[in-house]
Amino acid sequence: MTPDLNRFITAQDADDGYDCYLRRIKDGDVSGRWVDYVFPQIFTKSMPDSDAAYVLYSLYEAEAYMCDETLSKRLHDAARAIIDSHYGAAIDSIFGYTVVRKIHSCMTLFDVVNPGDVYERVLDTFFDGERCDDVLYSVERQRNLFHGDEDPYEQAGLRIIERALFDSYGDETCEYSKEEKYASYLRLYQMGYSPLDLGRLYLVYHRDIYNGYRTSGMESFLSFFIMEFVLDIVTYAKENCGDEAHLRTLAQFKPIINSRGSVPADWELCAVELESVLAYVVGNRDFEGYVRQLESRFLQNKNRLRQ
Repeated sequence: MTPDLNRFITAQDADDGYDCYLRRIKDGDVSGRWVDYVFPQIFTKSMPDSDAAYVLYSLYEAEAYMCDETLSKRLHDAARAIIDSHYGAAIDSIFGYTVVRKIHSCMTLFDVVNPGDVYERVLDTFFDGERCDDVLYSVERQRNLFHGDEDPYEQAGLRIIERALFDSYGDETCEYSKEEKYASYLRLYQMGYSPLDLGRLYLVYHRDIYNGYRTSGMESFLSFFIMEFVLDIVTYAKENCGDEAHLRTLAQFKPIINSRGSVPADWELCAVELESVLAYVVGNRDFEGYVRQLESRFLQNKNRLRQ
């Protein structure tokens, strides 16, 4: 699954097309709601009144916006139009308070996504270099994930190759045992990194949010991996936890077992399923021994070289 950003393109192509919005920016014409889909903002509790259809609800969606060639070029052109047409003027006198707040929010967001570009120039030229604090607060955790100095795998002390946790088409996937992968996901989960966050980071890092080949590999891998994980957990419960715990575990994962082959896999849904499996194991006393086994496996393989 990739974010559906066609709503922005559809809105921008309406009437006279995107060129008309560039003219309005140059003329300082802010009539209508077009600012919401020309200068999209991420959701914050104090954001200006905006059309909910054009709000971005995560940094991942903003990353996807920047990965779309049409939308990223148009946003770049819109930001340049502000500078080229209004350099030296007070931006409040051109667009008005509410629109200025929206532009400030938008430029801050995309300066996070794509630092050092025209969005930074708009901020420096018209906002004295100040970023919108509400936007920075909203994206802080996600920003650290996507743009932090140290990636989650390094923070966890993992030496497993990232691709081995997501891509069934990679040779690297076969270099590690399933137990090593269980242990790696477990350690990352215990540190607060969900499989969904990690999957998004994987796509952002490779700039492949819209690459169907890569997401297909993720879907194939995660779907099979979760089934293996679940069956191993059920087997562990049967052999180590008694009949009651075994039946309880089997009932817990019956929807996952029964759904395979009946509905199309989607990598994001699989990632959520995987998180539910990890949460069940980590939070269940019946599986304390199983978790210790995985942690022991993690320590045994900690010194494997990450290529």
